[in-house]
Amino acid sequence: MAKKKFGKRPPTPAEPASGLWLRALELAQSPACAVITGLFVLACVFFATAYPLEDLDIWWHLRTGKYICQTGVIPRADIFSYVIHGKPWVTFEWLSQALFYKVWEAFGPLGIFAWRELMAALLFGALFLSGAGVPLAAGAILLFGLSFAGPGILERPQLFTYLFALLFRLLAEIFPARPRLAAAAVIGLAVLWANLHGGASVVGPLILAVVAAGRFLGGERAAARRLLVLAAAAAAAALVNPHFYRIYTHLFATWFEPAQKWVLEWQPLSTSDPQFPFYAAYLLLLAAAAFLLPAPRKFAALLLAGLFGAYFGFRSARNVPLAFFVTAPDLLAAAKVFFRERKKPAALLLPLLAAWIVYGYTVPLKMVRPGPVSPDPIAREWLSGACDFIAGHGLTGRMYNDYVIGGYLIWRLAPERQVFVDGRSLEYGALMMHRIAGISMREGFKDLDGEYKFDYLVFQQRKDSRLLYLDDDPDWRCLYFDDGGLVYAHRRRADAALAERLGFRYLRPNEQSFGYLDAYAGEPRAAAAVLKELDRAIAQAPARLAANAYLMKSSFLLAKNGPEAWARWVRAAGDRFDYPQWHAQYREAARILAETNRAMKPNGRAARI
Repeated sequence: MAKKKFGKRPPTPAEPASGLWLRALELAQSPACAVITGLFVLACVFFATAYPLEDLDIWWHLRTGKYICQTGVIPRADIFSYVIHGKPWVTFEWLSQALFYKVWEAFGPLGIFAWRELMAALLFGALFLSGAGVPLAAGAILLFGLSFAGPGILERPQLFTYLFALLFRLLAEIFPARPRLAAAAVIGLAVLWANLHGGASVVGPLILAVVAAGRFLGGERAAARRLLVLAAAAAAAALVNPHFYRIYTHLFATWFEPAQKWVLEWQPLSTSDPQFPFYAAYLLLLAAAAFLLPAPRKFAALLLAGLFGAYFGFRSARNVPLAFFVTAPDLLAAAKVFFRERKKPAALLLPLLAAWIVYGYTVPLKMVRPGPVSPDPIAREWLSGACDFIAGHGLTGRMYNDYVIGGYLIWRLAPERQVFVDGRSLEYGALMMHRIAGISMREGFKDLDGEYKFDYLVFQQRKDSRLLYLDDDPDWRCLYFDDGGLVYAHRRRADAALAERLGFRYLRPNEQSFGYLDAYAGEPRAAAAVLKELDRAIAQAPARLAANAYLMKSSFLLAKNGPEAWARWVRAAGDRFDYPQWHAQYREAARILAETNRAMKPNGRAARI
């Protein structure tokens, strides 16, 4: 009988399936995969944020920057509104405003557009690099974050706050290993941050303090003390700005200002907001993933998630992007731990991560920001026609304007004309914001007009039937309207002559439908007067903003001349507007003329389409 040989058992070959998963994991963590995923993520970020310049505050930022660059003076009191003229004004974003104007001066609106996209690329690119080693997981996390943080990527100084907050979070992790380098970077960034976005720079020291608390809870008390010292140094360095400590008092005044309840972006994140489910899911994932991290960072991640993610994020919708950029490095760090310590489950996740990156993220993104986007940086200058009319016809006196359009009117009409109100809600106060909110009702308007005696009014075009009282009021005449704005003048004040000469007597641009014009279709003199007003409305509006006037004329011609003549006019006008109503009328006109053409052919005649 042969003797058995004892000793080490020879290694058995790895199971084919196991080897396949490990190979897939290696490929998913390869440099090639990182490059491809990173470029794809940046491309997605661009196409998700490549919408027109649409922030309402960019315009008064540009005008302030122009004033600073041309005069070399940082304004300390208001210069744009006759309501608060001379009132102290903390221009805490002065450096951002000067930079915006210089970019605009050199490259126009395309320069601001490019700056915004560059900042978005820096933010998401820095996050992606912090997730080095797990590119598919990093890409999936970033594209999920894009679904609720992307709408906050606007051409505003707060983009600097997002970037510096992210850098402070990353520097807090670097500080123990390279304290001198990290400390020097923190101090330099704090000074720059305070001049670019004022009191918002307090976010940096706050991040360092929260991380220090996490290290303290994790048993690293010496490291916690050093971070607290660095946080204090950063807060002190931020005082190197033209307004000194007032950037902090202004921040806290803004944070607790009752006027914020009238500003949409300061409202708490509601369950009805499209971002809510995705943001809430992100916070739950972040809280669960934090337990994969070692003790000091685990506590810091949970504290940051609670303060920035839950408190700041849900307290105000505008803080959601900030919360993401502050907390995402911790989720990426947890993903690294997961892929390192749980290889088989991580490998099983790879197909899901790849599918999400390629397609899945577009679903929540479209829910948050529906409709196509395109890099057309000037499409939001929808009040250009109204401003050209005001300047060209020399309207004078006190202007009333909607809150949302004050910034653009400052950009276009200052300093010759001062606005009633603009986006600086803190400077105007809660009482004024409350009174402005009532302008759509006759009583609210009468209250303000009784005090300020407006000479002319400028409204954003919104087809608001509540403003019909202006069309009914014999003291006011609409002088101008287009798809972007409306201009009214008082008949017995500074612009009375213009009100009599240019005021519309038949057209009511606030009506929801144009059927009211049908009453004039059968009266030759009234019909001729209506057509004259319609032609003037079309002529004085910029071509791209004349759809409302064309639709109004189309409705009147159908009632006056009948379907065939109407169809010929519509087809002659052309399919010139990207409005569903106009497209529908253009197709209907083609159908009518085609039927007319078929009906006339037996008689040897043909209708020309």
